[in-house]
Amino acid sequence: MYKQYISVDEALQEIINHTPRANTEIVPLDQAVGRVLARDVVADTPVPSFAKSPLDGFAVRFEDVKTATKENPVALTVVEEIPAGHLPKVTLTLGQAARIMTGAPLPEGADTIIKFEDTSLVMSEKQHYEACGDKVTIFNVPKSAGNYAEIGEDINKGDVILNAGCVIEPAVIAVLATFGYAHVAVYTRPSAIVFASGDELVNVDDDPMPGKIRNSNSPSIAAQLQLWGANVDVGKIVQDQEEIIAATLIHALQRYQLVVTTGGVSVGDYDVMKDVFQKIGAEIIFWRVNMRPGTPMVVAKWDDKLIIGLSGNPSAAYISCELFVRAYVYKMQGRFDFWREPVTATLVEDVGKAVNQDRYLRAVANINQAGNLVVKPLAKQKSGILGNMIDANALVYVPADDNKIYKGDQVKVILLKAPKGESVND
Repeated sequence: MYKQYISVDEALQEIINHTPRANTEIVPLDQAVGRVLARDVVADTPVPSFAKSPLDGFAVRFEDVKTATKENPVALTVVEEIPAGHLPKVTLTLGQAARIMTGAPLPEGADTIIKFEDTSLVMSEKQHYEACGDKVTIFNVPKSAGNYAEIGEDINKGDVILNAGCVIEPAVIAVLATFGYAHVAVYTRPSAIVFASGDELVNVDDDPMPGKIRNSNSPSIAAQLQLWGANVDVGKIVQDQEEIIAATLIHALQRYQLVVTTGGVSVGDYDVMKDVFQKIGAEIIFWRVNMRPGTPMVVAKWDDKLIIGLSGNPSAAYISCELFVRAYVYKMQGRFDFWREPVTATLVEDVGKAVNQDRYLRAVANINQAGNLVVKPLAKQKSGILGNMIDANALVYVPADDNKIYKGDQVKVILLKAPKGESVND
C-alpha cells in the first residue's frame, strides 16, 4: 500500500530513494561547462611546476640587495633577459641581475624578484640584456628573500583538486585545462518529458475560447528542468480520458527516464492520473503531500523510471517542481545539493493565522542596509496565481499549526534565487 498525505521531508526522501544511479559519459572539455564531474581529479604535477616570477622586474640574489635604499641604492649588472616561456641561460653570481617577465622561470642563483617600479635601468645601445652589461639600480627591496611563486605554491602533486559531483564552471574548466584534460568524465543528463492534462487547456499559440486557458504549466516546468540540466521535451496536451492518458504515459516511459505531468492528481471526478498510473502497472510511491500549495501530487515508479504527477494549479506545480523534481534531476546528475538548505531571515510583516498544513509562501528576500537577510511574503498566495512567481525569489516556510508569525520574527526561508541588494520595507 502506498503512503498518503506525507510530510515534505518524507516526500523528498522517497523521491531520492527511488532515483536511479547516475550514468557517466566522456565529453570534450569545450562541451563540459554546466555538466557535473563524475570522477575526482588528482593533481599529477605541482602548480606551478617551476619557480617563476609573478611580475615584470629583475631576478636578483637577496644577499646582494638587502641593504638597498633610496638614499643608498645598489647597482647590479644585467646579464640576461628571460621572457615567459623561455628557460634561463645564466646562473646568477655576485653582483648580477636578470630582467624577467611575468610567468618566466626563476634563474639559478636568484632567490628574489624586484619589481620594475623599484629599479632604475641604465641601458646600453642594445635593446635586450643578454650579457650586455647594462646596469640596474635597486632602491627598494622586500624584507626577506622571495617575492616569487614557488613550486607547488598553488597546488601540490597528489592533491585532490576537484571532487566528483561538482558543477563544471569556467574556473573548473581552467583547472581541468591546466592538468591536460582535453576530455572529461561527466554524469549524463537525465531525459524527461512534461505534459499537461485537462480538457480546458489549449496550446500556447492558440486563441482560447470561453472556458479555455492556454497551457502555461508544460513550458514552465520544462524550463525549470532544462535549467537544472535535464534534456527535456514538451508533450502534447492530453484530454481527461484514461485511455488517452495511459497510451501517452506508456509511449513516454519507453523513451524517457522521467515523466512529469500536471493536472488530474486531486480528488475530483476528472482527476484520474493516480488510477491511470496504477492501470499501466506503475507502483504508486505516495499520493498527496502535507503542504500548501501543492497538496495534490502523486509519484510512481515504472521499471526504473519515475512518474511525477503535479497539481494543475500553476504556482502549486512550480513550487512542487522546485522542491521535489529538482531533487530528482540533480541526483540523476550525481549532484549532492539536491535539497535547498533553508536559511534564516527576518520577517518584515505579519503572516496570517496558522493552518493544519506546512505552508510555503512566495516571497521577496533582500539584504537590508545593515547587511541582514529580510523577507516579505507577497500579497497573493492562491495556488492558481502564477504572476507573482516572477517577483518571488524565496519561499517562506510556515510550519503546520504554528502560531501567527509577526513582523520581526525569525523564519526559515528557501532561496530560489540570490537575494536582492535593496531592503524591503525594513
